Formats: sequence, structure tokens, C-alpha cells
Amino acid sequence: MLSRILPYLWITPFISFLLGYCALTFFHHNKKIATPAIIGKTVDKALISLNEHNLTARIIDKRDDADLPEGTVLAQIPVAGTIIKTNQTVYITISQKKCGSITPNLRGKSLHEAQALVEQQAQKILAYTIPADAPDNSCIAQFPQAGTLSSEKPIIVYVARANTKPVLMPNFIGKSLDEIVSFLSLHDSAPTVVHSRRFENDVNHHCTQCMVVDQRPLPGTLVILNADKPLPVQLQVD
Repeated sequence: MLSRILPYLWITPFISFLLGYCALTFFHHNKKIATPAIIGKTVDKALISLNEHNLTARIIDKRDDADLPEGTVLAQIPVAGTIIKTNQTVYITISQKKCGSITPNLRGKSLHEAQALVEQQAQKILAYTIPADAPDNSCIAQFPQAGTLSSEKPIIVYVARANTKPVLMPNFIGKSLDEIVSFLSLHDSAPTVVHSRRFENDVNHHCTQCMVVDQRPLPGTLVILNADKPLPVQLQVD
């Protein structure tokens, strides 16, 4: 009996290897699963979700996003729902905060100097001119404040407009035209006079004693006195 078996013993190692391979494949074969959706999750939560499905993750790219928390998954390969095997890698792209620069101090600088300084940081300026007791065309205020982390939005600056002064328009109604003309001459302003209809064709009429019955700008209006540009005033007299 033994003599009959001996010629076939050489095949025993091959049979053992085949049985072991089949057993190993049976116990450790990769299952097919649907790729979980991880877009919108933080990296930590995405890794936990992938680990529960016996998948691994690899970060392949980062993108600037000022609105999302840093480390949020923006894209994944394979996409959610794709059938893959366990132990495969899912490639992800995550968000990061853009490294911003510090807002420079623009107060006291001319608008030209402020623009040149901001352009060095690849930013823009949005300027508003307001009357102020400061050197003409100089920056008197800014937002954001100097020293804060700048964003992609323009820096707002307020620029002084010299030789200007906001005042309330006086009430000229009921006063004589001569009196008002003398007053306005002190501010280098010559009013436009409009007569009532009953004097339109009266060649002998003189305005010496005419009384103001209406005016533009109206009394109480906030106006700007500018030495370079006289204030236009219109008076209606009777």
C-alpha cells in the first residue's frame, strides 16, 4: 500500500499551498462597497467615516476658501456612491485659509501714497472725500483698522477735502435784497435774482428795496462753502 502512495507524495506541497491560498482568500478577500459621501465634512470626520468602511484617505490638494472652516473636504475621488473594494484609497481635496497680509496704516498719507502702499499688497482702495480740517487729499480714517488681517475686499479710506466747510443755509426770506447781496459778497457769492411777475415789464423798477420772498437753497439746508467754487444762490424778490 505504501509503495503505491510514495510516487504521489511529491504533489503534497502543491496541494497544501493551494488549500492555504483558498483559505486565505476566503477569510481576507476584499468586499465591494459604495464609496461614502465625505464632501463637506472636516478631515477628522471624513477619516472616521472612511475607516468604518475599511478605506484609507490621501490629501492630494488644498484650495483657499475664506467661508469654510479650514480642513473641510471640498472634493473626493472616487465620487460618493462609486462601487469600490475595501482597503482602497480615497483621494480628497480640502479647504485652507488664505494667508492674508496685515492692513497698513494709511492715516496721514496722501491718497496717492496710500494707493501705492496698498497696491504692493495686491489690494485696492475705495476712497470717499469728506470736508475736514486736515491737509487736502490726505487720509483721515480707514477701515479695516491698521494692523488687522486684511481680506480680499477693498480698504475704505476717507480723504479730507480742504477749503470746505459745511454750514446751514441762512434764512433770507423777509430781508431786503441789498442786505442779502452784501452778506453773500463776503463769501464771494453773487445771487441770481428772480422778480415777481408784476415787475417783469417795469423798466423803471429798481431792486434797492425789494424783499426776498423765496430762496434756493432752502433755509436750514446743509451746504458746503468752498473758496474755489462759490455757492450758487437763487433769490425771488417782490
